[in-house]
Amino acid sequence: MNREHEITRREVLRRGTALAAGLMVVPLLEACGQAAAPASTVTAAPTPTPLPAPETTTFRIQCASCDAPIMAAERYLRDEGFTDVQITDTGGAAALASGKLDMTIFFPPSIANAVQSGTKLVALGGIHPGCVEIWAPQSVPALTDLRGKTVVVRSKALSELGYSYLALVLKQAGVDPTAVNFVVQADADPVKLYLEGKNDAVRRLLSEVDGLIINDSEARLLAGELNTVVAARRLLSLGLRFLVIKRGEYGAALFAGGHYFAVPAYPVERPVDPTGAGDSFAGGFMGHLARSGDASDRRLREAMIYGSVLASYCVEDFSLRRLGSLSRDDIEVRAGELRNFLSLDGPPAGG
Repeated sequence: MNREHEITRREVLRRGTALAAGLMVVPLLEACGQAAAPASTVTAAPTPTPLPAPETTTFRIQCASCDAPIMAAERYLRDEGFTDVQITDTGGAAALASGKLDMTIFFPPSIANAVQSGTKLVALGGIHPGCVEIWAPQSVPALTDLRGKTVVVRSKALSELGYSYLALVLKQAGVDPTAVNFVVQADADPVKLYLEGKNDAVRRLLSEVDGLIINDSEARLLAGELNTVVAARRLLSLGLRFLVIKRGEYGAALFAGGHYFAVPAYPVERPVDPTGAGDSFAGGFMGHLARSGDASDRRLREAMIYGSVLASYCVEDFSLRRLGSLSRDDIEVRAGELRNFLSLDGPPAGG
């Protein structure tokens, strides 16, 4: 990005405030029968008074893969005078209370659980609405229809998000959580229990698509088989033309046309964060197919190589940092190296 086009944090806030005023205040005045002031009378925002330097130059914050605002905030924090910005995916309430972290991100039930446990925290504000989905069969079209239904949870404690988060949204929807039959089963796999007996709906979907990209545990669960190869064969029988099974640090396997093809994970010397590697693999795979406009067996195998390459770059830094700085040459060089890994003849002479 050209730094000439970058703006400061305060400018982002100023523009956002002005936009919010235009979108919210003016319609509100009109609804109340008051005419909004002509645009020509609006004066420019005053230049903010510079703040003093921060009391410390180190800032340590925890975030998860879906907390993109935290990743985007690093540059703004440095603009404010924090020269040592540390972003980690480990920590929690204990690390925050003990002084090992300065800030972290919690779901509301986790904050309540920490406070109830005696941990001294200060809740500053929200970061995003949330990334939690509630699955239910078609017989439960709304939260209010959960009254009298059975929901299996591992415990009915605040620390169990499967229970506490659902109880929170039920209250918000006007449903007393006691009206739902929460069944406690400490060793339960809620997702597996939900999927059991629901395969007919999945089969109809798979018969309408050409390919599927999932990880090995998802493949075994979906097919109801313990062996990944057997699970792949069963899933292909449902109408898929090809199936890609991601295997983490062991690479990925392609099942198509009665054949099997596997690529290893590209050997990264200093992996930083594996979060998003699987999605990056899928993006590289589908991107190659889209660019070539061809989904032949050879293109599918090539796509496996590009998927592995993109995943390898993803793990070299947090979030999308490494992917954002990639060039086409970077991708092609590593794809060539991976082709040589797979060749029985090895790299070409002089390569």
